[in-house]
Amino acid sequence: MKERLLAKLKERCKWNEKEYIKNTEKNKIKDDEENIIVDSLEFIRLIADLEESYKIKFDDEDLIFENFSSINRIIEIIKKRKLLNYKNYLNQKIKVKVDRKLGDKHPEYGYIYSLNYGYIPNTESEDGEEIDVYILGEFDPLEEFEGVCRAIIYRIDDIENKLIVTAEDKKYSIDQIEALVEFQERFFKTEIIDTNDIYKKESGHK
Repeated sequence: MKERLLAKLKERCKWNEKEYIKNTEKNKIKDDEENIIVDSLEFIRLIADLEESYKIKFDDEDLIFENFSSINRIIEIIKKRKLLNYKNYLNQKIKVKVDRKLGDKHPEYGYIYSLNYGYIPNTESEDGEEIDVYILGEFDPLEEFEGVCRAIIYRIDDIENKLIVTAEDKKYSIDQIEALVEFQERFFKTEIIDTNDIYKKESGHK
């Protein structure tokens, strides 16, 4: 996501690239560092580009220069708008293509998938890939699955989120979901949003 944004900012904005690179190398990028400068016309074009690229719609209250003054602030506001798109999946039937089956080993980090994990075809998440899905309550390796979206795993410190899907006759509490996805989500700070959209629980730490 950050690479896509950098390319777009170079094209659309007067961007303090040297300062950004310096801060990145020192690992001191902060939300209040203003590395991006846009005039009114370029600001409008940037907003239109971001909405088209990430399939989001900013509210009027979002459209202040401060929200787009640094790469971190832009990522944060995109994540918030994308989260609203994820909420559209709650309680909906979803078809999932499984690419990491129950019992598979992660190709890079080596941990074992204790459940089936896949994606929704023809979608796009924040990292440019399809939206990822945890499938709960199925105890055999699967190729594909159709079920109901029960919750969202909102990764506070990462660019992408995940969905929780189960069979129609199965439901899990937030505590149960947290335990079942811990094998992978333990590396992130997360917030689990269930289908009632009011019960939230912060968990995890990096």
